[in-house]
Amino acid sequence: MTLKDSKKKPFRVALIASEHIVTEYRMFLGHLLVGLTDQSIPIALVCPQQCSLDSIILGAAEIIRYSHFGLPLIEHINKRVLTESLAKFKPTILHCLTETHASITRQLARRLDLPYVLTVNTLQERWGRLAVSHKRCAAIGVPAESIKANITGIYPRYAEKVRQINIGTFTAGTECCFSEPSRMPSIVIAHPFNKVGEFENLFSA
Repeated sequence: MTLKDSKKKPFRVALIASEHIVTEYRMFLGHLLVGLTDQSIPIALVCPQQCSLDSIILGAAEIIRYSHFGLPLIEHINKRVLTESLAKFKPTILHCLTETHASITRQLARRLDLPYVLTVNTLQERWGRLAVSHKRCAAIGVPAESIKANITGIYPRYAEKVRQINIGTFTAGTECCFSEPSRMPSIVIAHPFNKVGEFENLFSA
């Protein structure tokens, strides 16, 4: 299945995350989940068994846990169980949030006959090997110009797939603050008020 074919069906996204992504990028992950939910896109968050999701706003995401990969005797069993769990969710596209899981995502995409998107967050070594399927990988997302230059330099055959998406930037192309004179600007201040009087004193000053 190609990305073009998947667009014929309602989008169902499976986000594949490592423990590092869940721990260190929890704010980004929470915003991504809420944003997809806001667009009424069904989401599955695929993460390790031991990950704590207590501090992440999950929205309506379905949680799919996976066991450790890399143990020769049981790895094929873990991959089969994960593939079956994803098949029940019926995703139309996979989004791997870290290059450390590029290989397993490539395998899952092949088993499920799906396109996928890969996010690369760090510079790659020239003698390393990034597992990318030229057929199924629809795009490679990077958060910085330096990583984009690194990926396109080492893997020129994937250059047309690389998209730079800076984490934390706004989509508006022009200034939005105070852009409408007819609207009353507001300033919101967060403070742990212990007494109602403290709140009243702040605005009476």
